[in-house]
Amino acid sequence: QLKSTISDGRAFPSFAEGKINFAPTFKFDKETDDYDTSHKQRIPAWTDRILFRPALGARVLEYSSVVDARHSDHRPVHGTFRINAMGRLLPKKRELAKTRRKKKATEELGVRRKKSAKKTKRQRPATAKLEDE
Repeated sequence: QLKSTISDGRAFPSFAEGKINFAPTFKFDKETDDYDTSHKQRIPAWTDRILFRPALGARVLEYSSVVDARHSDHRPVHGTFRINAMGRLLPKKRELAKTRRKKKATEELGVRRKKSAKKTKRQRPATAKLEDE
């Protein structure tokens, strides 16, 4: 159901799931490897899933369940992915504060320079006219 819903575009757009090569992960009798033996006789299913976004450079290396985990009616799943992540280290708080102070000082200095440049520009044409006469 999940795979068809994704492929039809009805849910989780741009997400994908690795190939399932493991037995259904739900509905086990607790503490056993037997699927539901209760009066309900529910059909085993893959209810625990991992979705990822391949467009962001993720690739599945491993996708499996933990068959020895018998503490629940679910078997946990796990995945190992290769991620192509381009990024940078975040600066420490002190460095970030220092950078912000420098930026603010530079901006203030730039505003002062612009104001003085405007005054100079206004004075130059008047001076230039006097020199031309």
